[in-house]
Amino acid sequence: MEPQPIDLPPQRRGPAALLAVAALVGTLLIAAVPAAADTVITVEAGDSLSEIALAHGTTVAALMAANGITDPDRVYMGQRLVVPGPGSTPTTLPTMVVVVQRGDSLSGIAAEYGVTLSALIEANNISDPDTVHVGQELLVPGATRPITPTGPVVVIVQSGDSLSAIAAEQGVSVSALMNANGITNPDLLSIGQQLVIPGRFAPPVYSIEYGPVVVDGRGWGHGRGMGQYGALGYALDEGWGRDQILDHYYGGTVPAVVPDVEIGIRLLSHDSERTTAYLSNGVLLVGGLMGPWTVVDAKVVRLVLDGDIDQYRVQQGSSCGGGFTDTGLLIESPVARIAPAWPIGSAPSSTGGVASTTDGVSYQLVDTATAGLDQTLQLCESATSSTWYRGEIRAARYGARQRTVNWVAVEQYLRSVVPSEMPSEWSGMGDGAGQAALEVQAVAARSYALAEVRYDYAKTCDTIRCQVYSGRRSRSGSNGWDHETSATDAAVTATAGMVRLLDGVVSRTEFSASTGGHTFSADFVGVPDTGDDVSINPVHRWTDQIDATRVADTFGLGPLYEIEVIGRDGYGDDGGRAVEVELRARDGNRFVVSGDRFRREFGLRSNWFGIAYGPPNAGTSFPDPQVDEYRVTSAYAADDLVLIEEAADHLQMTVPEFQRAGVWVVAFLHSLSSSDPDPINPPEAAGPEKVTTAYFAADGDQQALEQVAAGFSLTGAQAQQVSTAVLAFLVGLAKAAGR
Repeated sequence: MEPQPIDLPPQRRGPAALLAVAALVGTLLIAAVPAAADTVITVEAGDSLSEIALAHGTTVAALMAANGITDPDRVYMGQRLVVPGPGSTPTTLPTMVVVVQRGDSLSGIAAEYGVTLSALIEANNISDPDTVHVGQELLVPGATRPITPTGPVVVIVQSGDSLSAIAAEQGVSVSALMNANGITNPDLLSIGQQLVIPGRFAPPVYSIEYGPVVVDGRGWGHGRGMGQYGALGYALDEGWGRDQILDHYYGGTVPAVVPDVEIGIRLLSHDSERTTAYLSNGVLLVGGLMGPWTVVDAKVVRLVLDGDIDQYRVQQGSSCGGGFTDTGLLIESPVARIAPAWPIGSAPSSTGGVASTTDGVSYQLVDTATAGLDQTLQLCESATSSTWYRGEIRAARYGARQRTVNWVAVEQYLRSVVPSEMPSEWSGMGDGAGQAALEVQAVAARSYALAEVRYDYAKTCDTIRCQVYSGRRSRSGSNGWDHETSATDAAVTATAGMVRLLDGVVSRTEFSASTGGHTFSADFVGVPDTGDDVSINPVHRWTDQIDATRVADTFGLGPLYEIEVIGRDGYGDDGGRAVEVELRARDGNRFVVSGDRFRREFGLRSNWFGIAYGPPNAGTSFPDPQVDEYRVTSAYAADDLVLIEEAADHLQMTVPEFQRAGVWVVAFLHSLSSSDPDPINPPEAAGPEKVTTAYFAADGDQQALEQVAAGFSLTGAQAQQVSTAVLAFLVGLAKAAGR
């Protein structure tokens, strides 16, 4: 059974139901509590019945009954009042007293506390329902406790105010107002001055701040296909080989081997920039997509798109730093190419094909798979930084914008992709078992690249938007670093040409860092991923915190009340990945957003997460400072819950309301005791059936629950469970007696 829903925004609950419970307890109460001696006090200036009741641990109703008072507002300085002892507490739940605030009406108060207007008028002997004044104390029949004052009412003097006018508005005398504020001259008031109203207390204010939005998540990435940590986990912990891991993640695919082909990779960081390449040792050739090559007698060549037509101007220079001059050469083609070459006869032993130039001279193209760095093109990034790329460099037109592309054989491309996507250090883990994970990565990256068709001028791109490709080596000033490793080169070589086919074509084998424990169903059926829990995975489970105001502002909401994941995909623990998230504001507004958008807005690692924001769980400890609402969940055995449901139905309550009513009953019975009860053995907090009840500070619910918990040395959840059992027992006695 799922926890019972709680209405939003929070409302005061159950006065009529609690009256029925009070009557039930009154009928069944068979043991009286020994009476204690009464106390007599003298009313002083500014005293009120509610203040006196609070100070002496009694109720306004008990004070009124003991002193024959019919109007709680009519007490005067010097009046002697009998304060009844604990044994004089009536065997009905105490009456609530509310203090009228500015703007209140009798009908509004009746509606707020769930009583009828006529009952409110009768309880307070009101002859004119339109005449209530600020500060007036009203009995609310059927309520459950006196309002707990938290501080005096303070009025700020405005322009035009006078002491007599303020006293009249607040229902106190001028002299009492002067005494309470140490005023000797009633005509000396200043704008902004704060005046304490004697005998008047502001309504209690409780925190509505529930701290940051806490997100508990699993995994990193989209979760489609292979999980990289999972592949490592299966290799290390289960001893799986490459093909078994691939079969697990890419269900429905079959292995195949394809020939090495060349592909284009869009280099996103060079978008809309001129394409500039440098060669240390060799000959630079330029040409169109189909046309002949032309030699550029320089170390650096730059291709510049000429407007929005298929035409490029060729410039030359001596370094990446500049000083370029126009060669006068135009390449009329949608794509312009730059390639490294050698004159025939002087080429190194490892060479590629032969290229013919416009003047009829042939050159030997460099085989960049085996060539040294000095024979590999550098793509200039600034005067002092560049990256070496195997293959050739191309410029392509996209409208009037220039694109830069690395055109290279797939097997050479993978030498940079595999270590960019998966740590090469994994190879040595588990006495070499981790090499299987690198081979899985090589096959997945090869299939993914060959299945891509991103652009007219390139097959894929070089960032996480596609898969990460960093080239052969980079430099910045005097510093340099490689992007290829021997371990990943070995994985590429061991899997040369291997791909996964789905329905006869190369499959787009997506992968992510960590699936969190279950893959997402898309092109491949989602499967459990126990390998993801490998010991080195730092993101199998994770926690983030987000400022609640930031979340509210992002979606144009006021102060937040609660956030809840309301839809999940159903794959994996806790219902799987978040599909829909609902944000609820305190003004009643709600906003539903997709789990993917919530992830993007706040930079979360994945969309498999749960959110904790709203009234806190007080099952084990009570919030400090006190908040306006908290919730407590009790767990029951199925048979026990059936009995509780039957008792709740008898009182025409829901089970959450019944739990709250039980707490009030036990708190009331506890208040009748003249001594502290002994602690009790707590019930087992176990059972498959869970029921959640909300407790509101402004209604005294929290005070009642904490009284029961403290009185019997229980947690909040235990106190709720014990109280529910007590009320169910009393209802059973009432039913047996025909009530």
